Amino acid sequence: MLRTIWNALCRAIAWIGVRILLCGPVPQHIAIIMDGNRRFADRAGIDRKSGHGFGYDSLIQTLELCLDLGVRYVTVYAFSIDNFARSQEEVSALMELMREKLDLLVSNEGLATAKGIRVCVLGDLTLLPEDVRASANRAMAATKHNSITVLNICVAYTSTQEIVNATREAVKEALGLSSSKVLDSYFLSSFLFTLDSQITKESIERHLYTAGSPWPDVLIRTSGETRLSNFMLWQACHSHLAFCNVLWPNFSFRHLFWIIFQYQKSYRSLQHHWIKAQSFWIILQYQRSNRSLQHHWHKAQSFQTRQKFG
Repeated sequence: MLRTIWNALCRAIAWIGVRILLCGPVPQHIAIIMDGNRRFADRAGIDRKSGHGFGYDSLIQTLELCLDLGVRYVTVYAFSIDNFARSQEEVSALMELMREKLDLLVSNEGLATAKGIRVCVLGDLTLLPEDVRASANRAMAATKHNSITVLNICVAYTSTQEIVNATREAVKEALGLSSSKVLDSYFLSSFLFTLDSQITKESIERHLYTAGSPWPDVLIRTSGETRLSNFMLWQACHSHLAFCNVLWPNFSFRHLFWIIFQYQKSYRSLQHHWIKAQSFWIILQYQRSNRSLQHHWHKAQSFQTRQKFG
């Protein structure tokens, strides 16, 4: 009886809190480093797989709150490439749990199905066991037409690996655009200049795992650690950073409320820095384009001269 009353009171407080936050700017994209599952398990005297299970429950609760607030994108750091260095027993348990929870998330009773959440599993999926990779692909296929909220789950992921991969793909794209050119001694300098002008901030961003999602407005890390641990280093350059001194399974509405409230307080400053950064990149892009036009003009003049005296 008391528990029922307590739960009803908590829901009422959360409802009021959501209405308060909706009076201000709500982040479109929240990124979360879900840290502290293992410490939670150790302190509770349970096995670590169960600790990660409680972490999944916290993710579902947080997703529901984000839906209530109208947050369109949620990106979570579920498993780093570096985590493969843990014991084989722990890695196997995590992979099994990941497969179970991905299947549960998109089942008929799952939150993604019920609430219209599109699930995207991001990272080097070739590093995952075949059954986990199959579950990830099923989850993405089953929810690809959902449009209420996007849940990006970063698995077998590090930001540096993401940037290296995106740069490699941007170079391939640039080479494809220039592949029809004959690379003799005359055209070599032009080819290299064209390749250089094709590798831009925008071309790299097109090939990031998170392409299609806006940059995170807020990046949260739980457990009290104050580092990004190789997560979204490119995308979070203008994010409001929130380091929360609570283990992830204990993360609740009051923590999210306070973080978004602080974001709203600093919103004007964040927007100012964002506009300055965008203005800088526009000017830089103009300068690059101007150099490219000058280069092609000189090349055309040189070609005409060669034709005239050739």
